[in-house]
Amino acid sequence: MTTASKPHRTPILKFLHNPTPASPKMERRHPITCHVLNTHSGTPAAGLSCSLNLISVDSPARQASSLLVSEHGPLSFHGVTDSDGRVTAWQPAHPSSLSLPDVIASFPGRAATGGGGGGGGGGGGGGAGASAARSVWSIRLMNVAGWYKERGVDSFWPEVEVRFVVEGKEGEEGWRHCHVPVLLGPWSYSTYRGS
Repeated sequence: MTTASKPHRTPILKFLHNPTPASPKMERRHPITCHVLNTHSGTPAAGLSCSLNLISVDSPARQASSLLVSEHGPLSFHGVTDSDGRVTAWQPAHPSSLSLPDVIASFPGRAATGGGGGGGGGGGGGGAGASAARSVWSIRLMNVAGWYKERGVDSFWPEVEVRFVVEGKEGEEGWRHCHVPVLLGPWSYSTYRGS
């Protein structure tokens, strides 16, 4: 039995000593995710097309206007909910556009707002004496009516759009991953700030 377990130990030990993955490209966690639940059936809304669009960026440095568009138009990403109703990774609308993690990483960082202050402390709001880039995004659930029709249900919504604000970027004080759950029904929907 020790002979059978020994070959399995070697790759694990090699990985622990060399944490660089063998795969050429390791995906970073996307800073914005969504989860759609079908309240009509009480199940995940699998197979629903979604888009994520950058609406605006308000940066203390006012350098952000160039971030709103790529050479191919407004920054937009696409995803389809998985079997659990989640979009955890967004694909750029155009293949040569930046990935979502790279777009948010390119936002200007915190800038001092002046006024003496703040030193240590900081609550979850982001630290005294500094402000972060604020970006406004929308998640659009596409063809909701068609998605419900495939399931034999009439729907009031042709599509559903949720707009929300993202404060700062990953690695900055006060940063929080942005998760947008949507409870979707044929006649109503609701959303909230997830974690």
